[in-house]
Amino acid sequence: KPIFTIGKERQKVDFCVPDNTSISRTHVRILTKNGAFFVVDNNSTNYTYVNGNKIAANQEFKLNSGDKIKLADEEFEIRF
Repeated sequence: KPIFTIGKERQKVDFCVPDNTSISRTHVRILTKNGAFFVVDNNSTNYTYVNGNKIAANQEFKLNSGDKIKLADEEFEIRF
């Protein structure tokens, strides 16, 4: 899927993080372009971090396998 959305509003996302008020309704998008993966923070209230570093909102940030993405206080490890 070229765009995969993560957030807490079940009807608007591909992966729902329920019962966490720190997560925005559509917190981030994971994009696939030419075999590479990117994360885009959707101007979330509590930010997105990759490997502990806050990323800018609405800008693509390239991901590597093993990167840790933190959405507010929820952490995910990216594997591909």
